[in-house]
Order: sequence, then structure tokens, then C-alpha cells
Amino acid sequence: MDEVFTEDLVYDAGEWTTRSLAEYLGRLRPYLEGCGPTQHLLGNYRVELAGDTGRSAVYVRAFHRGTRELSDTTYEMMGEYRDELVRTRAGWRSRHRTLRLHAETGTRAVLRPA
Repeated sequence: MDEVFTEDLVYDAGEWTTRSLAEYLGRLRPYLEGCGPTQHLLGNYRVELAGDTGRSAVYVRAFHRGTRELSDTTYEMMGEYRDELVRTRAGWRSRHRTLRLHAETGTRAVLRPA
């Protein structure tokens, strides 16, 4: 993730917001550690650059399967990531990401701690 985001990343998921990459990873891990296989499909990228900054948007469709007693249970979300980009010495990184959900199917119960 440090090749995608800056250390001072602001991540706005609508229901919650984090204000650093470390905080974001701490928030994300419990959702996915107890989840089974996942697949994230991204498409229709739109990118605008101006000097050392930019903006991008991409649609996301993420499929998740549960584990253990929820192994036959699924959760799928469709939404959009919108990013504010910055050029760093290591290359382009997102410093602010907003996730907006457009639709969900299944149950979020598959997203749980291990």
C-alpha cells in the first residue's frame, strides 16, 4: 500500500474516515483478515494531471466470500474511488481517497476479524 498511498493519506469511506496510511491499514485489516477470497475489479479510469498534482476516478466492483461458517456467504459492492494525486520522489501516490458506494449485495458479515 505504500506504493499506492502517501503516509498522510486521508481515506473517506463515507461511514468512516482515517487520516494516515497507518490508521487506514489498521481500519482495513480487521475487515479482510477474517474474509475469504476477494476479487476487486477496477475500470473506466479517468485521470487529470496538472504539474505535480492530479485527480483520478475509477469504478470498483469488489466481491468477497466468507470463511468458516460463512463460507457460502458473499458480499459484493459496486462504487467509485476518487483520488487526489501527488507526484513524490518515488512516483505518483494518492493522498486522499474517497469511496462512494453505489450498490451492495449479500451481507457485510463476511467482512470480520479473523
